[in-house]
Amino acid sequence: MQRSRFPGVLIFPFFCVLTLVLFSSSITKPFLSDDYDVLYRLTVQKQFFIEGFFRPLSDLTIYLCYLIGGLQPAVFNVFNLLVHATSCYILYRFCLVCPLFPDTGKRWIAWTASILFLIYPFHSESVLWMVGRASAISNLFGFLSLLLAYSSLPAGWRYFGVCACYFTGLASYETIFLLPVILFLFEFQPNRPFRSYLPLYSWLSVTLILHVLVRNWYAKSFAGQYGDKIFMADLSVYAGRFLKVTGRLLLPPSG
Repeated sequence: MQRSRFPGVLIFPFFCVLTLVLFSSSITKPFLSDDYDVLYRLTVQKQFFIEGFFRPLSDLTIYLCYLIGGLQPAVFNVFNLLVHATSCYILYRFCLVCPLFPDTGKRWIAWTASILFLIYPFHSESVLWMVGRASAISNLFGFLSLLLAYSSLPAGWRYFGVCACYFTGLASYETIFLLPVILFLFEFQPNRPFRSYLPLYSWLSVTLILHVLVRNWYAKSFAGQYGDKIFMADLSVYAGRFLKVTGRLLLPPSG
């Protein structure tokens, strides 16, 4: 592997500082839209579980920010930015250990991927919106699961770490739901025995089942209010959404 000219101990602080600098104009941004409803529910009503939604981890971090700085938007905004910076750092670390990348180019790939992830404009809702942090936190634990999957930990601890991060990410937002599929795509080898996949993916299946049970117990729903709208859509709606998502790869953001 290439020897880095950038001291490893400074990489995480570098991402934090760079994120705060690039998004500095958003630090004093006021609360927006659903932020007020969620803040009222958490800080006044002290209600963390509601039917149709299951975001306890995201809600817990919002309440923590409230305990730290009251209703000062800057505290909430800085927290969002630090979550984003941490995700960039974990992505950087994952690229260094991912076996799909050649050893001679891993350092360059890691820097390129993490910087592009940092500045990618379609992340703005998750990074800048207080309530949007739910998907950012879920993404952070998804990246951490991938990193742990390729760590040098003993197999038992590695499986536990991957599943723990998967369960924690699911407690923030549903976008991490397909993490086992993503991990499998990274790990798949045509000549690898099928039984070698069973230990990790059996535990991931158990983790998902446990999450569904907990989710149904507290939220009284599996898909939630947003999910119900997704699954009730007809094929034309799915086709339109597919074109919009595909367009994001090529078209600049509007507004």
